[in-house]
Amino acid sequence: MRTVGIVLLATGGAFGFVLYFAQDAPLVLGLIPPILIITGGFTFYRGRQQAARKGAAGAMDTPGPKVLYLRSFDSDPSVVRQTFKPLLTAELMSGLASEEELLAEVLRPFGRLVAIGRPGERLPAPGAARVYVDDSSWQAVVNEQMLEAQLVIIRIGSSAGLMWELCRAREVVNPRRLLLVVLKLPKRQVAAAVADAGQALGVPLPLPSGNSALGRPEGIYRFSSTWQPEFLAIRPPVMRRSVYKRLRSGFAFALRPVFEDFGIPWIRPGLSKLTISSLVAVGVVLVAPLLLIAVSLVV
Repeated sequence: MRTVGIVLLATGGAFGFVLYFAQDAPLVLGLIPPILIITGGFTFYRGRQQAARKGAAGAMDTPGPKVLYLRSFDSDPSVVRQTFKPLLTAELMSGLASEEELLAEVLRPFGRLVAIGRPGERLPAPGAARVYVDDSSWQAVVNEQMLEAQLVIIRIGSSAGLMWELCRAREVVNPRRLLLVVLKLPKRQVAAAVADAGQALGVPLPLPSGNSALGRPEGIYRFSSTWQPEFLAIRPPVMRRSVYKRLRSGFAFALRPVFEDFGIPWIRPGLSKLTISSLVAVGVVLVAPLLLIAVSLVV
């Protein structure tokens, strides 16, 4: 399904490009590119969901290190958001990968990312391998996984379950193994969400410093052995900011101190060829008029 989705996306884009330059083409043909692109985006996402369900089988019981990912279910991308929003915005350049998938990719050296699945969902969102439990046992499962996981990642949000998880993390998780993620929260909600998380942990958290490329405070809190918080901004160096899978390099640079703290080799993301080319092009555009003026004065 993923392959079919990519083919449909490429075909729709190519057909739309041809129609743009075609003269006297029937108007009805103009409907074909968006239909192909929308169908391709939906098919591609469904294929990723099917692969996620297959890969999640026995996730919690499979031997090997794991990273526990806890979040409010509201932060999970809906099918509509994950399928159609990237097709209408610059997120199309991000490889159609969600932030959860990119986080799982960057944290792979620590272990497999696992999470509790949303009750009643037919197919899981791509990213963490999900396990499904009933309302009477989810707290026991979370508690067990907190004790076993290499890292415990909690994405800051607002829900009663999330507050319980934060309180429980304070009780059973070594602070060096706990990370709090601030991601895609509206600016007006950041201060309240961070304050609630700090209150649940019993640790005052500083407000996030700095903004991401999209203007939102985004980053990761880590803690010392005495619960002293440190905010790691998701803001990679300019030359290593990639449009493709934008958050991957951001996560990698933000988590570098965590990798070093655990003695796990950290791989520096490569230079972004697109970013460098864009900066060179802008430099040429700015410098060229000055050169022309200088030459004209000399002549």
